[in-house]
Amino acid sequence: MPVPPWPWDAFATRFAGTRTEYGPLVWGRDPSVSVLDSWGIGETPDGLDRFADIALSAAIGTVGLVKLQAAFHERHGGEVFTRAFLDVLNSREMTS
Repeated sequence: MPVPPWPWDAFATRFAGTRTEYGPLVWGRDPSVSVLDSWGIGETPDGLDRFADIALSAAIGTVGLVKLQAAFHERHGGEVFTRAFLDVLNSREMTS
């Protein structure tokens, strides 16, 4: 049975274009506690938001794919994952 075209086709097309433009590098957004503290933003949901704003702004035009490290974020609960999802949406808008 053939697989119907669904979001996977759109993702595959976007991924292929991004890889062609920027190469295969995927930047893992993985802040350490020491980095967050040294930047004065702390390891809190708000600090992770601030880190995401800074990091996404720096990544635009440099890498094609950004992956958050879920293990770092999960100890802050579901709200942080909602914010991370919004980061993904914002990053798409920032590159459009």
